[in-house]
Amino acid sequence: MFVVDLRPRFAVNGVAVWLSFHDGTIERIVGEVPGDVTLDVCVDYLRNRFPGAGTGFRVTLSDCALFEYEPYDEPAIHEFAEISKRVPMVMAVECESPIVINCVMGTLRLAYGSMSISTDSGQFISAEELNQASIDYWSEWSARQRHTE
Repeated sequence: MFVVDLRPRFAVNGVAVWLSFHDGTIERIVGEVPGDVTLDVCVDYLRNRFPGAGTGFRVTLSDCALFEYEPYDEPAIHEFAEISKRVPMVMAVECESPIVINCVMGTLRLAYGSMSISTDSGQFISAEELNQASIDYWSEWSARQRHTE
């Protein structure tokens, strides 16, 4: 049985948020480094737990000093359009300074001052609300898996 532990072990710079985005895909990235960077992260199962229509979240990284994606066996990519084409899927967080996110086909490295999160329909949500929705989803998922075994 596969179990994902999403308890907020890390809270610095929103690492718990990245853990909550497990299986989410980064579909759009705009902004500049250094500066502010905005990402659209599609996580249907998690987005469905918040009011309004939509499929994901908008995450704004303020004071972003590092944003790179390194596909396995390839050099790091810094161009947002090229990273977006790869549609990185978030799997796990490996390190918190800088934040290292293991994706399905590569590694995302981030360093930023703060983050804000909203649904793709514009409702601002806290990291705690997002994390709790993720914990609830995975608890329900685990219970369903136990009943099918």
